[in-house]
Amino acid sequence: MKRLLVLAVVLALAGCEEQEQGVLHGYVEGEFLRLGPRDPGIVTTLKVSEGDEVKRGAALFAVDAERARLAVDEAEAQLKAANERVDDLLAGGRPEEVKATREQLAQARAQAELARETFARTRSLAEKGWVSQQKVDQDGRSLESANAKVDELEARLALAAQPARKNQIEAARRESDAAKAALGQALQALADRSVAAPAAGRVDQIYLRPGEFASAGQPVLSLLPPDRVKVRFFIPEPELGRVHVGDAIAVACDACAAGLQATITFINSEAEFTPPVIFSSEERAKLVFMAEAKLQGGAQLKPGQPVEARLLP
Repeated sequence: MKRLLVLAVVLALAGCEEQEQGVLHGYVEGEFLRLGPRDPGIVTTLKVSEGDEVKRGAALFAVDAERARLAVDEAEAQLKAANERVDDLLAGGRPEEVKATREQLAQARAQAELARETFARTRSLAEKGWVSQQKVDQDGRSLESANAKVDELEARLALAAQPARKNQIEAARRESDAAKAALGQALQALADRSVAAPAAGRVDQIYLRPGEFASAGQPVLSLLPPDRVKVRFFIPEPELGRVHVGDAIAVACDACAAGLQATITFINSEAEFTPPVIFSSEERAKLVFMAEAKLQGGAQLKPGQPVEARLLP
């Protein structure tokens, strides 16, 4: 894996005859965004190449999403079933049950009407002495039974037409809400299988190619937004008192446009030795303080590019 380009800007030491008084030598540093999937998977698509300039929101890569799609299908089915359960409880009994009860009630009412007519005729004949009292009592009991059947079916129909109890409806609604939340999570998990650029920038390095496995959070590529490029330099201890966060510095480099400026954004509170990779043993004995400056005006410098900085009055 390519190491991050670390760009350091180094002050010319006071007293060095080779360097111009007040010039700070160093280079540029880039703060790269390393982008990887939220969940593990095999890289299936890679839509960019190293060096491409991309806009914010541009598709970069994706990992296999078949299981995530199946999870969405399952969550959608569960939500549909939960919503149908709520509708069923609000509607009361099933239409088939209500229809059957109404048919039974109509039949019971017809039988009750017939029983009333039969009882009335029997009682009239009994008054004339043509039938016994026993027959009258028998037809009277048949009428009472028919009327009771009508009352029972009317009560059953009224109950079937009513919605379920309040606590049952509330429980079903909670299940529907939970199913809706689960669907939202499944949809988000599916969306996370594709990664887009969180900011405009340049694709610096690609670490994994299609067919390779990416762990959760493992970088697939790195992206360098233009606003994450800064100048880093080191301030000699004798100069520290006249340099402050917010001060402006002039920046120059080979083939750079004239008039580049940067604003100091950070000064380390701890001293360190002059970086040994650049300076001699004598210079390493001198303490410096690392500082960083943010380029102004959208200057397009590249990580690793040597620069010269000078404090502005």
